[in-house]
Amino acid sequence: MDKVVQKEKIEKLNRIYENGEGGGETALFLLACFQDEDYLVRTRSFALAERIGGAEIEEAMLKLIFSEAEREWQLRALKVMMQVGSPQGLQALAPLLKQNNKPLLLRGALWTLAAAESFEPDFVMALFADFITSPYRFYLKTSFIADAVACARQRTPYAADLWRSLKSADPQVAKAAVYYQNYESPPPWLLQVYPYPDYLGKMAAKRNISAKELKYALYFKASPVVKAKNK
Repeated sequence: MDKVVQKEKIEKLNRIYENGEGGGETALFLLACFQDEDYLVRTRSFALAERIGGAEIEEAMLKLIFSEAEREWQLRALKVMMQVGSPQGLQALAPLLKQNNKPLLLRGALWTLAAAESFEPDFVMALFADFITSPYRFYLKTSFIADAVACARQRTPYAADLWRSLKSADPQVAKAAVYYQNYESPPPWLLQVYPYPDYLGKMAAKRNISAKELKYALYFKASPVVKAKNK
């Protein structure tokens, strides 16, 4: 992509963040950026999506997650869902926990549900109770499942109480819970939606994108407008 065009698009993404620009035209621009040919523009658009959310963004993320897109962008979409997904949107990820041909998506979805901002204890705890006794658990590392369950269980006292009731209701769940609890790591947990901490850095390096360029695309400066909206 022409550097001037790239700069113009990134500056427009910055203005959307800084000024809280909205409306149909802004939404169309952002949705187009999710598929942009320029890696840094596309990266910046996902970073922005993590901060603003909205129904149109969620719809685009779910469509991407369940498409045949590159795995990197599907995982980025899961990260967006973890940050700003609605309870209904997050529940739509449940089928990913019952498939074996895309283990990175299975893995990413498990953590997304465990750590999502819109945490729904009833849904997540019941889903995890089912997962740890299903054959699909064998496609992930024991320690990762243990940490995801622990993350979900520790979100609220209500989640902890619900987890205890699910174990009491089903001996198989109780047995599996004890097994996975033996492999828990203490927080903070480093392995999250992405398979390793420097995953995005290595994906960028494959495209000859420097760490400095990637960092600029991923992080926004503090914005008084956004801060005020989040209060």
